[in-house]
Amino acid sequence: MRRWIPYLVALMTVGAALGLRVALDPWLGARTPYITVFGAVIVAAWYGGFGPGLVAAAVGWIGSDLLFVEPRGRLAFRGAAQLIALTGWGGDGDVQRARDAGFDAHVTKPVDPGTLNEMICRASA
Repeated sequence: MRRWIPYLVALMTVGAALGLRVALDPWLGARTPYITVFGAVIVAAWYGGFGPGLVAAAVGWIGSDLLFVEPRGRLAFRGAAQLIALTGWGGDGDVQRARDAGFDAHVTKPVDPGTLNEMICRASA
C-alpha cells in the first residue's frame, strides 16, 4: 500500500464528517460541534494507524472550529487552559511535583465533584 493512501482516507473521512455536520447544523446549531469528527478519527486510525488518526483529529478540530464554533469562520484563541492533575494516590511532595510539571492543581481520588467543578469553573472564568 502506498504511504499516502491512509492520509487521503483520513482527509476524506473528515470531509465527509464535516459535510454531515453541515447537514445537521439546522438542528444542532452551535451544540456538539465535533460530534461527527469522532467517527472520522476512529475510521482513520483504524485504517491507517496513529499518523492518519492524528491528522484526522487535527484537521477535524480545525474544520469544526472554523465552521461550527462561534465566532464562525475564524479560529479564536480562548485563553490558557487550566491543567488539573488527577491521580489515584498522592503524597505530600506530589502536589509540588505536579505544580513544577505545569499543572495548576492536583487532586487525588476520590474526588469531590463540587471541588472539581469549582476548579473547572475557575478555568473558564
